Amino acid sequence: TFKYDISYTDKTLYARFKKDATKTYTVTVQSSDINMGTVTPTTSTEMSETIGGSITATANSGYHFTGWSIVSGSGSFTNANAASTTFKPTQESIVQANFLANKYTVIFHANDGEGDMEDQEFTYDEEQALTTNTFTRTGYTFASWNTKADGIGTTYTDGQTVQNLTADNNGTINLYAQWTEIKYTVNISTDGNGLV
Repeated sequence: TFKYDISYTDKTLYARFKKDATKTYTVTVQSSDINMGTVTPTTSTEMSETIGGSITATANSGYHFTGWSIVSGSGSFTNANAASTTFKPTQESIVQANFLANKYTVIFHANDGEGDMEDQEFTYDEEQALTTNTFTRTGYTFASWNTKADGIGTTYTDGQTVQNLTADNNGTINLYAQWTEIKYTVNISTDGNGLV
């Protein structure tokens, strides 16, 4: 209650309102795909309109975080591109952490052979056949691919269907052609007199 004595002079009074810093809204944080990543908090949480609440996205192996979005309601992120940030709601809201599968590239090496092969792009958790070998080497036949030039790494057959060769986003896998030397058998016969 405000009391003011107006018996002596006319005065104009203005009402001033202070924003309620304790006003809160229910915020639900969800993942675009729980197989790609998780979020915290894991349950609906009351968050202040002025102070906000902390939210965090954690990508699973083979995936990466791409940003926050508002599914319903309204509010603002301190940084929508940061995995850990603050959300300030202006009404009851659902916010979502978005994830995508990592991409990686397989590079083919002739390893003493000849020819050219284009790099091959893969997506994590998706099966794909390796590009069929087109390298050649005089006096040899193609045997397989290997992650080491000397053949002591992981071996893959020509055109093998593979998956998750690396979990690194924009990672690179090098495959080296392995060669088997062509050997010939020479039969020598005589003319019956001991002469060749």
